[in-house]
Amino acid sequence: MRFIALVLLAAISFIGAVAGALALTGNLTKENILEIVKPQPKETTAAETTEDDVGPLSRALQKREAELDKRERELDKQEERLDQRLAELKALREEIAQIRKQIQTALEKQDAERDKRMQDVADSLAEMDPANAAQTIEQWPTEDAAVALRLIKERERGKILDEMDPEKAGLVLRSLQQPAF
Repeated sequence: MRFIALVLLAAISFIGAVAGALALTGNLTKENILEIVKPQPKETTAAETTEDDVGPLSRALQKREAELDKRERELDKQEERLDQRLAELKALREEIAQIRKQIQTALEKQDAERDKRMQDVADSLAEMDPANAAQTIEQWPTEDAAVALRLIKERERGKILDEMDPEKAGLVLRSLQQPAF
């Protein structure tokens, strides 16, 4: 009990000394006494601030960041779609190249067959009597006649042209002067 009395006496002495110092300086007012007695509010750190404590500039920055994140996700989706389309286009391009090769091969085969058939016709015309060959060729289109005559030896060609109608022979000769394709 004595100990409590000593502690109590020390506390009263301390309070008396503080009150006396405040009275001497003129700061012994009700507000100052309440300020000493009342506990001070705890200071908050930046990590403890809530969204309500954040300023409008910070909220605007957060909103902008959210918008940018959304745009980035949309751009990623678009990029993914573009990559898919590019892959589809590449596959289509390869397919077209294959079809083009097939068409080219078919055309070359047809050209070779046509050339062989035309050579057979030319050989038949060369073996015919020049008058009969001329009569046959006169009924053909000028270009076809020129192609067939190009495949015949020059001597037989001359005999056939001699037997042809002069006007038709002139047209065929003019076609023969054009380069062969």
